[in-house]
Amino acid sequence: MRLTLYTEYSIQTLIYLGRNQGRRVAIQEIADMYQISSNHLSKIVCRLARNGMVSSRRGRTGGLELAHPTNKITLGDIVRFTEADMDELVTCEPDNGKACVLSDACRLRGILAQSLNAFMSVLDDVTLHDVIMESGQRHIHR
Repeated sequence: MRLTLYTEYSIQTLIYLGRNQGRRVAIQEIADMYQISSNHLSKIVCRLARNGMVSSRRGRTGGLELAHPTNKITLGDIVRFTEADMDELVTCEPDNGKACVLSDACRLRGILAQSLNAFMSVLDDVTLHDVIMESGQRHIHR
């Protein structure tokens, strides 16, 4: 399974905020750290804020911080939020609306659904806290 860059950047942003709890972090700081576009990251952060994962404040004392403790955010939560078409690992009905000619005899869709459930089950058991603590770094601000 391959996750999108959107998901990767979302996870990296949340990890960075989790490692820097207790202070507000600027989008540019995160963009510089991971060497990604601040414009692209701004769109990601906006969506994370709308979803309630990130708290943001504008102005001189502004910045970003996690909206929840790191032990309350799972990788499964993040991936479900950022990967819109997770259930469509295989398209059995093309855009023309006709079912695949093999759909009556094919078990692929069920097998992929089972593997996706196993994948998500693992991610549901891992919190942002777990990921941060495994790295051994508490704060990484410059």
